Amino acid sequence: MKKNRPGTLLSVDRRSGLREALTATIFSETTTIGVRYRDMARECLDRENGHRRTTRSATSASRWHGRHGEVLNASPEFDDCARLAAEHDVPAKNVQALAMQAYLDARNRGL
Repeated sequence: MKKNRPGTLLSVDRRSGLREALTATIFSETTTIGVRYRDMARECLDRENGHRRTTRSATSASRWHGRHGEVLNASPEFDDCARLAAEHDVPAKNVQALAMQAYLDARNRGL
C-alpha cells in the first residue's frame, strides 16, 4: 500500500441488489475509506444428469454439460463409480474410464 504499509484485499462476490448492503457492512466493519466495484456477467453450460451403461452391465450416473443442445463435457459421478467398483472388486478409476467410454461410444453413434 502507500508508503510500503501493509494492506489487505477484500473481494466480495455478490448477487444483484446487495451492493448497498454489502458496502455499508464493509464500511462499518473495516477501516477502509473506499470501495471499488464492478458488475460482471457469467455464462454457464447447461447441466443435465443421465445414465450410461458400462461394459460390465452396470449403469453409472453422470453429469452432462453442454450449450445450445450440444454436450461438451461429461463427468461420471464418483460416488456411483466407487460403489460399482466395490461391487465388482475393481479400481474406481477403471469404472470411471468405462463410464466415460460408454459416453464417448454413445456420442459417436449420435445418441
